[in-house]
Amino acid sequence: MAVAQASSKVIGLRAGGHAKVLIEIVQAMGTTEITGLLDADPELWKSKQLGIIVLGSDELLPKLFVDGIRTVFVGVGRTDESKLRRHLFAKAQHLGFVVIPCIHPGAVISPSATFGEGPNVMAGAVVNSAARTGANVRQCTHIGRNSVVGAGAAVVSDVPDDTIVAGIPARLLRKVKA
Repeated sequence: MAVAQASSKVIGLRAGGHAKVLIEIVQAMGTTEITGLLDADPELWKSKQLGIIVLGSDELLPKLFVDGIRTVFVGVGRTDESKLRRHLFAKAQHLGFVVIPCIHPGAVISPSATFGEGPNVMAGAVVNSAARTGANVRQCTHIGRNSVVGAGAAVVSDVPDDTIVAGIPARLLRKVKA
């Protein structure tokens, strides 16, 4: 499985429900210390999510980079917020951060599967042989055999075998020719 390796310290971007899921995944991975979270909501600043402090807004990213933190995770999970997820991802990359893989140790990942930067793979997920990711897929959703999901798509329902889907939400573009 080809994924970027995490450094020893990471910052979480956002402090909502999906960020809590990723906090637990990062902790279960056991390779990275979560230094803090950033969130746009001032009411969350200085509060804690699962014991992790919300340091302030995204405006702290350049200072954190100067302080030696080089990795982040993007804790935005709702499919209707994919623009925000992409914005945070791009902002972090522009500043030089690497978006770490958050892959739960309870996920089953084929050694031949490949991921782009910053995948989130939850407990119990199964990623089969030769799978390549480039989209957001809702939990408990099945991607059929020989199907292709367009990069950046939001898959919110099952994808049949031999199809190509794309968009937000993902929609059928065409059948794959056998």
